[in-house]
Amino acid sequence: MNISLMLECAVLVFFYMNSMFLIALRLRNNSIVDVGWGFGFVVISVWAFIQSEQTIIQWILLLLVILWGVRLAGIFIPVTRVRERITDMPLGVKNGVA
Repeated sequence: MNISLMLECAVLVFFYMNSMFLIALRLRNNSIVDVGWGFGFVVISVWAFIQSEQTIIQWILLLLVILWGVRLAGIFIPVTRVRERITDMPLGVKNGVA
């Protein structure tokens, strides 16, 4: 991996995570950033894959990182929804039952 590709990936991560931060600010929900981490791995791996030579090993690694990143983001999506429901409940309500 060359230095310019690493720098490109660093800049991409910077802008991607800052955009996730701005979305979280707009929605007033910081748990959105947790979902962004999983997709961030996918974005970086696809970018690095496109910018380098494609060998069979890189295809396999790309597929594995995509599967892992989507799974990681998929774990946090329900957690984010549960947090939103809990914070919307009035005080004294437990598990949606008064």
